[in-house]
Order: sequence, then C-alpha cells, then structure tokens
Amino acid sequence: MEINFVNGNILLNNGNTVDFHSFETIENIDFKLVFNTETIGNFNKISIEIHPNKKLKLSNFSLNYSFKNQENNGFYCNGFQSWTDTRVFEKDEKIGRISRLFKPICKFYSDYNTYNYTEKKGLFHSWNYAFFQLEGGKPFFLAGINETDAYTLFEADYGTEQLKITKCIDGWEISSPTLLMDFFYGIDIERKCYDQFYTFLNRPYPKVDQAAGWTSWYHYYEKISEAIVIENLEAITAKEIPISFFQIDDGFQEKTGDWLQINKKFPHGMKYLADKIKEKNIQPGIWLAPFICSKKSEIYKNHPDWILKDEKGKLIKMGFNPAWDGWFYGLDIYHEGVIEYLKNVFKTVLDEWGFELVKLDFLFAAAPLPRAGKTMGKIMDDAMVFLRTLVGDKLILGCGVPLIPSMGRVDYCRIGPDIHLKWDFTLLKWGNNRERPSNLNAIGNTINRSALSHRGFLNDPDVFILRKEKNKLNFEEKYSLLLANVLFGDLIFTSDNLNTYDEEMLFLFKSIFPLQKPQDLKINATKNLYKCTFRIKERQYLSFFNLTDTTKRVKLPSGLFFDGKKGVLIQGKQMHELKKHESCCLLNVGYNPFAISGTKGHLFPGCEVENIYLIDDALQIDLIPGLLNPITVYVKTPKEYQIEFINGNSVQTIQKKEFNIIKASI
Repeated sequence: MEINFVNGNILLNNGNTVDFHSFETIENIDFKLVFNTETIGNFNKISIEIHPNKKLKLSNFSLNYSFKNQENNGFYCNGFQSWTDTRVFEKDEKIGRISRLFKPICKFYSDYNTYNYTEKKGLFHSWNYAFFQLEGGKPFFLAGINETDAYTLFEADYGTEQLKITKCIDGWEISSPTLLMDFFYGIDIERKCYDQFYTFLNRPYPKVDQAAGWTSWYHYYEKISEAIVIENLEAITAKEIPISFFQIDDGFQEKTGDWLQINKKFPHGMKYLADKIKEKNIQPGIWLAPFICSKKSEIYKNHPDWILKDEKGKLIKMGFNPAWDGWFYGLDIYHEGVIEYLKNVFKTVLDEWGFELVKLDFLFAAAPLPRAGKTMGKIMDDAMVFLRTLVGDKLILGCGVPLIPSMGRVDYCRIGPDIHLKWDFTLLKWGNNRERPSNLNAIGNTINRSALSHRGFLNDPDVFILRKEKNKLNFEEKYSLLLANVLFGDLIFTSDNLNTYDEEMLFLFKSIFPLQKPQDLKINATKNLYKCTFRIKERQYLSFFNLTDTTKRVKLPSGLFFDGKKGVLIQGKQMHELKKHESCCLLNVGYNPFAISGTKGHLFPGCEVENIYLIDDALQIDLIPGLLNPITVYVKTPKEYQIEFINGNSVQTIQKKEFNIIKASI
C-alpha cells in the first residue's frame, strides 16, 4: 500500500491560512515551515518545524494524502482515552455520534467536544496512532512521534479515499523555532511497527511484571467498609491465592476530592488497612481521582479558584455521578493551591498510610480544553509528568486517561472501559456512548490494544467475574472475560468474594496460576469475531472469541486440538461452533505420535508440563512450579506403547483409531 501527499495547510488564530502542495520550505510574513523526510528501515519519517517571526497563536495544521485504489480490510481506530472503544472498522461501518441525551453529561470523557462526528459511513478517526489492515496481516502503520506538545489525529475517508493527518495545536502559543509535527508510516509486521513507535517516543520501559490482585469496586462499588475489606482479604489469603495487590477502591472518602477525610465506615483509618494487607505479604493499593472534586466537597466549597473554568469564567462540569452528589468538576493542575494540596495528599497516602500502589482515575479531567498557551495534549502530558513526580518510585495504575501521555509515566494502565454486570449497557449503547461500561468493549479493547503492553506500561484489562451473585452474566460470558484478561492482559484482577465460590468456581479461578505470558500472539478479526494464535514455550495454541450476538461457525486448521474448557479432543479441518459471547482456548496437539494432548488444571491446557520422560512402561512428568490445582494429564501415544503409570499413578487408556490417549491425575 502507498499513500501520496496531496496538500496541507496551517491556520493561525488571527485567521491567516497558508496552503501548500509540496514539502519545500515555505516562508511568509508570520513564519517559515521547514520539512525534513527520512527513511528508517521500512518506515518513512516526516518532521515539520515552524520558525515564527513573532509570537504566534496556532489553530490548526493538517496534511492530506490519497490512498486511491489501495486495497485494505479496514482502518484501526485508537480511541481517545482508556475507556473509548478501539478496533479495526471495516469500510462499510461508521462511528456514530453520541446521543444529545448523554453528551452534556460526558462530553469531556472523550473527543465529543472537539471532534465533528458526522455519522458518515467509511469515515473514521484515530488518536495518536492508526493503521490500515492489509491482506496477509501486515499493517500499514502510522503514528505521531512528538505527542508531548499536541495530539496527532488520523482520519481515513473511504468515500474520498483521503487520509488526513492533523496536529491538534489549537491554543498553542510559540515564539521560537518549534517542532510542529513529527510522524512516521510504513509496512512491517505488527510487533516491529509498535517497537519502532515506542523507540521514536523515547520513553522509559516499564519495570513491573505481570500480576494478579483484588479490587473492591465491581462487587461492592462505593458501598465498602473496613469490615468488607478485611473479610475479602481473609478470604483471599485463607485460600492461599498468590495475589500481588489488594486495592481499596472508591467509597472510603467523605466526598470525592477530599481524599484525606475518611468516612465513618473506616473507623481505624487507612493506615490500619494498609498495614493489615502488608501483614499478608501483599502490596496495598488505593483508588484516587486526583484531578476532580464533587459539588459537596470541601474543595468546591472553600477553593472555587482551584476549579477549571471555560472562556466565560464558568466552572467546567466534567461529568455526572449520582454516587458523588451529581456533577463533578476538574481541578487546575497549574494552580499553586492544587499543586500543594496534591503534594500533601500523595505524601500522606504513600508515606504515612503506606500504600504501595495508587489507582489514579478520571485523569482526562486535567485537560478538557486548551488554555494557558498550551494544547490539550501538552496539558495532559504535564499532568502525567506531575503525577509521576508525586508518586516517585511507588506504583501507578492509570485509568480514564489518554494512553500516549501515560506511556513511561505509569506502571500499569487501563486500556478498556469498565466491565458491566450484564454483557453490555443497553441504554448507553443505544446512545452511542463509546466509553460506556461494557463487557463487549472491554474484551474488544483488551484484544485490540494488547500490542501496547510492555512498551510504555503493562496493560490493565479491568476485572473478571466468576461469582453467581450480583451479576447477570452467563458462564460463557464470564469465561470469555476471564480468558481475554489472562491471555491479553497483564494485571489480572477480580472483585469477587471468594467465600461465595463453589468448588467449580474456585478451580477455575485457581487455573490462572501461575500466570503465563503468551508469546508470538497473532490476531485476525472480522468485526467482533476474533481468531488468535500464540505459544507458551514450545506449545502452540488457537483461541476464538465470538463477541457477536449470534452463533458463529469457524473453520479449524488441520491437526488435532484439545479444548481445555470442555476437556475434549477435537479433530481439525472441520467447523467449530461458538455460541454468542463464547470463547475457547485450544491446545494444538499436532501430528506428533507421542505428545501431551491436553491437561485439566490450568486455563492454558498443557502449559503445566515442563518435561516428559518415558521409562519402560511408565511416564515421568515434571510440572511447572506454582500450580494451585490438581492436574489431570492426557498423553497421546502410538498404539504399540504400553503405559501403565504416570508419576507412579495408574492410568486410564482411551482407545482411538490411530492412537491411544493415556489419562492420569497427578
């Protein structure tokens, strides 16, 4: 695929516009534009510098390209922030505008206030990076490199076959030579595209590992108490679940924004709970939303000058939450009072209370509009640098935040919306709210943003649910949520009270341990039907996710497969049926005459086995350390093999036409 430059323009706030049709130096009374192009491997890099002749206030800068007659299967759209739906849109789809009913409530959650949604079919937009999905699987990748000063927006219009690249520079004031736009594009395998992207961004790589944990939100929401926290802590540790983090979410504070005023449901205070968690050799975490306050908070009452205002001086409503007494507001991160207040909050939470991880939420509220001579992108970048300074070497889980400003500034980052207690939030789906709580979108984003992980941060896919109470998910929906989180995510959390688990639920929960990180992950998607291949060590796997509302049939490749969920062997070269919202994880047994053909004990069947030895009529199987469940192992053997024992246990032989399956519990 090729894209060809057509034209570009730069607009100043005084109304002066300069159009251009080539990458030659442009000079006028206000400024000079200098273009630089460079080829790096399979990628082309374009940099544009602006040299002002006086102080300038910028408004817009864009480049237009043609992709006429270029075949591709769709355009990958990265949503504005953590919660925004992200996937490849096919050319006959559209991104709908949010309903008028919901826009006043959540216009600042995303780009509803800054981007003109037209509901035109085949018109798509993506923030910071994007790609055209080509035949054969390689992406035609595009990404902004200098996202520190302003966001880059990519728009693909399949009607006109035009690609527009816009630098969102509205409000930017400059008086010296400035890098205006810096981006690259090219074709390569997906991993190399993301590697090059992060190399250009030049941010630190994460120093944390994949981890499991518990959080209070998706069971108790804001109705938590000291007793509830301790009950769940005891349940986790009594069942010897090896979690790294135990996080207390929203509901401990008197009012949102007043983070050091603890409500009466926590009579011993937050240090008491942090110490209790540490006694279990678990790192304590706590939720904060540092850039917002509710209308009944002390901040709102006593410090109205701390709150962000629009051009007319009116307080900016960031959103509406009944649990927070209605409207909530954003704080000015450049106000000295806000700076000193947050310094004290974080010093208290981290140093005096002793929390090791802070989940920082609703961070988009720092930058709803350009101001103070800075773009929205620059303000958001400043906010994330500020937070990293406050937290120091302790850990940040970012949430409700544009992803590129978070890279290198947080340790873990939410890459999808909140889950919902039903498959989807019907009313908000009808209203085209792209940030709505939704299992459909949570799983979709977990898959479609999986390639970001281990670059600027580790991915938080949100929680899974296995419990029966307080949700309306069926087993297949719960299993899909669990499988997606463990397969594609890095921070594996639940909010379930393990005291309510029956034996089957506890076995499934324990089956994620020890956490295993899949390698060589490859994803193919047709709207909401996903096929994924990956490996764990030398074992190969195939997984399908049917996120649609109808039954789908998928064609298996040749070979023999073991379905870990159902505990059955499946012959390849046939159609495999998936009910709506169902997923599966299949071990590729392959053609080897002697091989592990499946296990029951881990979510990824077969990964439990480290080595296998045959000694006379007995098998010796070495298992990986850290398994929590008893293991049932299946071994495929030629007919002539007579196996009587596995690890000293007697076996059951299952006769097949061309081979035997040897089964034993070890």
